[in-house]
Amino acid sequence: MSKDRQQQVAAKRKQILEAALACFIHKGFHQTGMREIADRAHISVGNLYNHFPGKSELVAEIAALESEEMAACMQPLWEAGPALPRLRRFVHAYLCSSMQFENVMLTVEVIGEALRNSALGKLFTANRLQVMHAMVAVMEQGIEEGTVSAEGQLQEVASMMIDAIEGVAIRLGFQRRTLSEAEQWEQVDLCCRLLRTPGGAS
Repeated sequence: MSKDRQQQVAAKRKQILEAALACFIHKGFHQTGMREIADRAHISVGNLYNHFPGKSELVAEIAALESEEMAACMQPLWEAGPALPRLRRFVHAYLCSSMQFENVMLTVEVIGEALRNSALGKLFTANRLQVMHAMVAVMEQGIEEGTVSAEGQLQEVASMMIDAIEGVAIRLGFQRRTLSEAEQWEQVDLCCRLLRTPGGAS
């Protein structure tokens, strides 16, 4: 396949994914048909099936996109510097991303489908583990620095922090509200209390 053709295919797939995301957010995964996605993408149903055999394949592609978006949130975990401030910046970035209403709606839809489809569940579990491993590496640095508690299992602490962030985002979605900058950092501080030792610097 020529480079121009590859770019055309990539652009078409992006167009389809954007249409699918809009449909899933607006109507829900199971209420959305392939024809609706094709109509929103302004392509034929046959052309849609050439790119994605079904909705499950679309969700799998969305999982890959989620991994890319998460990579941006994880940037503080890969930077140099003291551990605790980096973990706080990560929590803040992930909270800001997660609490966007479109992301809340999509998270609920995708989680529901991943629970029904074990293959999709594995994709999203892999994304989560990637984040947890990066968090644990920074936590271990924090233990050496004396700002992160060594008590408990770090993997479990990382998982609890992710659960807390996503839980806050879903609650905000139910309430149809967002957080001010000050409120965001209050939530960050609450989440990061799982990490701190008495007297640990922030």
